[in-house]
Amino acid sequence: MRKSKKSTPQYMVTQLCSDSAVLDYFRSLNSINSQKSMGYYIKSFVKTALDCCSNFTSWEKLTDTVINIVIGKMLEEQQSPSTINTKLCAIKGVAKRLWVQERLDPKTYQLISEVKNVRGSRIAHGRMLSESEIQKLFQFLGKQDSFKKVRDAAIFSVMIGTGLRRAEVSKLSMDGVFLDVEKPYLRVIGKGNKERQVPLPKFAIKRLKDWIECRGNFKGRIFVQIRKDETVTEQGLTGCSIYNICNGYVEALGMKHWSPHDLRRTCASKLIDMGFALTSVRDYLGHSSISTTQLYDKSSSNRLNEIADKIKL
Repeated sequence: MRKSKKSTPQYMVTQLCSDSAVLDYFRSLNSINSQKSMGYYIKSFVKTALDCCSNFTSWEKLTDTVINIVIGKMLEEQQSPSTINTKLCAIKGVAKRLWVQERLDPKTYQLISEVKNVRGSRIAHGRMLSESEIQKLFQFLGKQDSFKKVRDAAIFSVMIGTGLRRAEVSKLSMDGVFLDVEKPYLRVIGKGNKERQVPLPKFAIKRLKDWIECRGNFKGRIFVQIRKDETVTEQGLTGCSIYNICNGYVEALGMKHWSPHDLRRTCASKLIDMGFALTSVRDYLGHSSISTTQLYDKSSSNRLNEIADKIKL
């Protein structure tokens, strides 16, 4: 099954990744982000399969044996179980489309669908921001000598205070903000097109009001682009824009790298440290699984260090 090591022709990768079965699988996914992610994983699988399996030249040649050989190679490369299993999920999705198109026989498809996930886990990436880092960030933004700083202070307050994802923040609209009610909240459309109501902490309410006063009450996205001459536009920020904004402050303040998702991790870790039940934190963050919420607890290492420090001989 194995062939000598040589570079995989790019045209073969492109051809396989643009196959009708792959495109049909993409159409079954709910979001563009999911399509991009799964596209990356399928491309990675295809490259490995072409390198490792001489008889894998088309999707019609896909078998459980090919998949298991690729899994073996990924394990050899010490790829994380979650990465391997995500690739496996994507390939099973493509296999289903091949079966629907009658390009895989039922027995082959059944064997592929029965390939088991890889067991194991890795320490989750990312970190939480310390109190001193948060203070440093907001002291810099607190000068409010530009509309951008007022906007960015509101963005970071919402992300730390509610744990929203950057994509959720970028899509917040004026008709989904309720600041003048007894318990102010945001109406959020999250992953899987699920709507939820997210309460706002007091510090986020104040900074949101400051930003809306600068922005104006015109309809559309809450967080919009600002030109160099301080003109507030009606064009909303994207998730990538928010990522770049974060990077800008990391560089300007000489901070250890952090990403928008680290603000979400910071929110989760703070809530857990405050004693809230994991089920409550799960609901607050909009997770579907409590096991996902546990991965966001970045203060657990501090608690383990405290335990180790108290062990005496």
